[in-house]
Amino acid sequence: LAEKKVLLRNFTQNIDTLELGAGIPEEKLVQAHGGFNSAHCLKCKKKHDPENVRKVLFQDEIPRCDCGGLIKPDIVFFGEGLPQRFHELSKKDFPKCDLLIIAGTSLTVHPFAGLIEDVTNDTIRILFNREPAGVGNEAVNISERALQNIKKAAQQGDFQAIMLWSMLQGKAKGLRIGRKDNTRDIFVKGDCDPAFEEFAKLLGWEEDLKKIIAEVKAKHTSEERKKQTPRPTKSSPEPERKKTELSSKEPEKKKTELSS
Repeated sequence: LAEKKVLLRNFTQNIDTLELGAGIPEEKLVQAHGGFNSAHCLKCKKKHDPENVRKVLFQDEIPRCDCGGLIKPDIVFFGEGLPQRFHELSKKDFPKCDLLIIAGTSLTVHPFAGLIEDVTNDTIRILFNREPAGVGNEAVNISERALQNIKKAAQQGDFQAIMLWSMLQGKAKGLRIGRKDNTRDIFVKGDCDPAFEEFAKLLGWEEDLKKIIAEVKAKHTSEERKKQTPRPTKSSPEPERKKTELSSKEPEKKKTELSS
């Protein structure tokens, strides 16, 4: 989509930077929960090399700055606010969207899950997933009588009913998959990879997608080989000692042989 100049933005909850590895331009990507591609000191705010931080973390050690402060990958922990870029671009992008592609998500984590409501009412929404997600109450077979009973109990102060009613109110706004009034939502069941391969084929982009996949795999293989290549070890003192001995024994002869 990015290469075809039709990708407005890719919003993701992933923190492992897989999208960047797949070739998504950084300006087209919004990492709603941050990512491991940057890190900073919590004390002095100095930026640090994310690869060095990653290595330290995977060694079960704590990365620290020169100032003594903790170094944290720029990922969003529970209770922290989402990046400003997420808030700014979600408000700007979703009203412009004419096709919303949703893939590989349970649509349960907010505020990210609520983004599906930020497009216009005539925007087509396609869900690629193993099971339906983010659907309205009609799709999960809750009858009107049951809804009214839950609402009545909630109004009477029943705590469980209040929680359930709040949840159902949120679900009522979701995708209309399985509903009689659905005019725009499409559900493609199954794994994402084969589904998107078929999607590309229908668009006439099958060979383009294969080319991108081959390029990404080749790049990944090359990077893995570089990581596995052993670093040169420090030279032993023996060659230096031998060189000294030769030089001390026959300096003039050696010089003549080299020049000849």
